[in-house]
Amino acid sequence: MPSNTHSVHRTPSRPHAAPQRLYRHLPTLMCFFMVFLLAAPSFSQQTYRWTDDKGTVHFTDDPSKVPDRYRDQVISIEAPQSPPPKTPPPPKTAPSVKPKESPDRVKQYLEDYDRKVAEIKELEKRAATLEEELKYCEARLKEIDELEKQDLSTSTSYRQQPGSHFPAVLTPYSDEKVKLESRVQEIKPERESLQEKISSIRRSL
Repeated sequence: MPSNTHSVHRTPSRPHAAPQRLYRHLPTLMCFFMVFLLAAPSFSQQTYRWTDDKGTVHFTDDPSKVPDRYRDQVISIEAPQSPPPKTPPPPKTAPSVKPKESPDRVKQYLEDYDRKVAEIKELEKRAATLEEELKYCEARLKEIDELEKQDLSTSTSYRQQPGSHFPAVLTPYSDEKVKLESRVQEIKPERESLQEKISSIRRSL
């Protein structure tokens, strides 16, 4: 006789869906985590990780944001510090190369230099001679003035000066005095001209 018992097939209970979803998205989470670490700024040295009751993984760089009940399972992760950007080296500049002077040009320069130095020496020698002559003329004129003052009382000779209504008193030194005064007037402009030439040549060296 057929049995009235019915067999009941129980469907095995499914495991929790949350861990399965976590396992499926684990590669994505790991990629996200690596990107987060690489993109983190250099001042973020540590990252904190914990998993809540639903299996969701959380990350933060501030430990105070971790809930109290998950603090005992927090994992601290050292984030690699990004190296400072390299400063590109300055562009290399080629050393300046001075054009080589031809031997003829150097020789010409040295010859001109020697010629100018010799010319300066000749001008200075001439200027020194004029300076000595000028000193002698001026000293002699002062001496003649003193002698004329002494002999003025005994001198009675007069000479009529051209264009003058009064005759000039003649002394034994009158002719010499005239020549000396004329020579002084010649020496002074010649001496100044020599000094200007010497200065001009020195500037051209």
